[in-house]
Amino acid sequence: MTYESTAYDLVDDPEAFEAEADELGTEIEESDTGPSLFGGDRGELSLTERRTLVILLKRKYLAADKYPREWQTLLDSRPLIEMRLNELFQVLVLDEEREFAFKRSASPEGGGTFPTLLHDRQYTLEETVLLVELRQRYAQEWSSGASVVHVDREELLVWLEMYRRTDVTNRVGTRRREGGAIDGLVDEGILIKIDGDSERFRVAPVINSVLTVEKLRELRQWVVSDVEGGTQA
Repeated sequence: MTYESTAYDLVDDPEAFEAEADELGTEIEESDTGPSLFGGDRGELSLTERRTLVILLKRKYLAADKYPREWQTLLDSRPLIEMRLNELFQVLVLDEEREFAFKRSASPEGGGTFPTLLHDRQYTLEETVLLVELRQRYAQEWSSGASVVHVDREELLVWLEMYRRTDVTNRVGTRRREGGAIDGLVDEGILIKIDGDSERFRVAPVINSVLTVEKLRELRQWVVSDVEGGTQA
């Protein structure tokens, strides 16, 4: 059984895209002498606005600490960038307090669905357990005044063990899935590695929007039911 969530990423290799985008952006910016960036360019956005739009489209989210220039551009040019997203049936979700933004598929007012560039991300049981616990931890520490929330790998494994069935026989496979769940949330950008400490992570503020309070309650009930039902090997 898996938890399905609308993803906000279209990149097969986000790190490769990031390196390429940063390099090309710097080179283009140095030679930019006017509003037209290439032959036949009919675009109306500036170079920085276009870079901001591309990051929103291709990355899971745009965070101020990682992209300070583009974050400020998003704040300054929000109506223009939001308009471009809307034309692709996408909605901008922006949290100024936590300083991050991402896109979400729009829903027709009369029901049904629009064409979409996004895909559905299916989370495993182990990933879902971590999402539930991380969302709760982030909310607790944020409400206590913390601006940054950290968690250790060992703590993540303890959370997973709490939900592990007592009659599990394939412990090697279970540990492999649990380690893969942590790596999966790192790849998703929900857990951010700390430089110089491979066992410690920063919890991305986007966790607060990925799981609403209502979804948190629903998933917690689902996780408990799934574990008690004996669906894990």
